[in-house]
Amino acid sequence: MSELIPSELIERFKHKECVFFVGAGVSQAAGLSTGSIFKQQLIEKIQYPRSDVPLSKVAQAVEDAIDRTTLNQMIRENLAGDHSPAKSHESIAELANQHCTHLITTNFDNLLEKALDQLKHKYHKSKRDSDISLAGGKLHLIKLHGDADDNETIVITETDYRDSFREHPIIWNLISGLLVEKTLVFLGYSLEDPDFDQIYHQITRTLGDFQRLSYAVQVRSNEISEEDWNKFHVASWTRRKIRILTMDADDFFGTD
Repeated sequence: MSELIPSELIERFKHKECVFFVGAGVSQAAGLSTGSIFKQQLIEKIQYPRSDVPLSKVAQAVEDAIDRTTLNQMIRENLAGDHSPAKSHESIAELANQHCTHLITTNFDNLLEKALDQLKHKYHKSKRDSDISLAGGKLHLIKLHGDADDNETIVITETDYRDSFREHPIIWNLISGLLVEKTLVFLGYSLEDPDFDQIYHQITRTLGDFQRLSYAVQVRSNEISEEDWNKFHVASWTRRKIRILTMDADDFFGTD
């Protein structure tokens, strides 16, 4: 890991007290599109009149206007192709194997699985409640929003988000426990994304003072001055118990 990483975070990794929470930005480096690009594809599919809404709302509109089968097919087409893990996937897999008990992702793709398979270390993947008890002592990969190859597990629409707690209580109880016991490290998320805000609200809404400080690796846009970035963005998320590490994934892992 990079020497830019806070020493207290490095110590938590050494004691297996951290959990990576991996978003679509990590897979973008492997050639997959971001959520915003996929949202635009959905907008064009049904000529949705607004673009200033979350992906979950547009996905809901596609399901309502056409059907769920079409939405699932568009998800699979968006991930089509023989993509290999990016450096960040490989770094996450290597560090998680050595220093983590759990690894969480909201990505539908299988690039983290490919990176873990390359290391030839055993891990267990959970995408529904019935999978949880089979983890044993292996690294536990939790696909919080499901797999593109398993339509019933996909969480993408507003209804999916609302139903997730009711339909997957064991997974959410596990994640709530991890938030109390572990330090989350968010990679590949835009914290300005309304869908991320919805995810973060879901995983923290019942914890109150029991929630531990989390970290998020973020790149500052050139459109935002460093002063405004620190004054508004960093300060806002610090109040919500996320410490921003202003760097990209390669800086974080020291793989430039």
